[in-house]
Amino acid sequence: MTPILFRLSLKSPMRSNVALTLCIVAGATGCHPQGPYGIRIAEIGSATYYTLAQNPVLFAGEALRAALVSREKLGGVKGLDRLPIDEALRVTREMIAPGQSFPPARYPLVRAIARSEQGVRLARPANVLVIFVEGLDRRYVGQTVRGIRVTPFLDRLKQESVYFEHFFTNGVQTSCGLFASFCFTAPLFIWIDDSLRSPDRYRPRTVSAVASQVDLAPTILGLNGLTPAVAPFLGRDLSCDLVIDCLAENVAFLSSVYDDMIGLADREGILFYSLRTETLISTDLALERYETRRAADDPAIAAKYRRLMGLYESANRLLDQNRIWSWTELGDKL
Repeated sequence: MTPILFRLSLKSPMRSNVALTLCIVAGATGCHPQGPYGIRIAEIGSATYYTLAQNPVLFAGEALRAALVSREKLGGVKGLDRLPIDEALRVTREMIAPGQSFPPARYPLVRAIARSEQGVRLARPANVLVIFVEGLDRRYVGQTVRGIRVTPFLDRLKQESVYFEHFFTNGVQTSCGLFASFCFTAPLFIWIDDSLRSPDRYRPRTVSAVASQVDLAPTILGLNGLTPAVAPFLGRDLSCDLVIDCLAENVAFLSSVYDDMIGLADREGILFYSLRTETLISTDLALERYETRRAADDPAIAAKYRRLMGLYESANRLLDQNRIWSWTELGDKL
């Protein structure tokens, strides 16, 4: 007795190679219309299964897909015709740094960074450790189930930290989340060692200001007194929040790769826009009250919608044109 494929290979090597290739492809897709992704969305309540479903071998094609997609032009991208690019840039600049200058014409979002008088500076340079916890939703923190604390250590850390209850992040996959840090209700804790604490530099409490992952780099650099003279930062230095309540007007841009959805969060709530269905949805920061609006010119949301689309268009067009930053042209201005 010999394997069927072996007997076939003796008679017709070409057919055997084709059959083997088809079997490998079928196995790689799991015989599911959504391929390897179908493994992750299976309704199996097992942490072990879900962990194994993240096998990087199954997603080896993601790198190739991302490389090919990144070379596509933006002509077919939805939502890029809402505002003229000059107006989109003007709206974006007013939102991220009102009153500040943006000198480089080729890099429209590179701005001169003004040192905040409210910003906190540590007494001496310090090492900064950034910890990303995958899948940690802020709604898990502070919960008790059947008399057991769900996150006891984080609950204690919250009491000793400056905790941002309205911190938003983008990154629906591990491969994207580490880079962009819609797990978008992730918590942010800023904890400072006792040796660096003083009443004028650190006051543990819960902060209600909106913040996002783009604020992390400016804040870390600011704490150590390393804020550059110019930078393409879309975020702000949040260090003033370590002592006082500031930056109440801060915003966070949200995006989801699966639903073609974008959003803008500010102190009044969140406005979501589906690029696929052209539907506008507004909700509060706690994600408890939803209201669907279908008119972008509705006075209640028109200004926020304009800011959302301005930021979306500016970022996408400048990325496509490689006009975000240049070390060659701007590196010596840091």
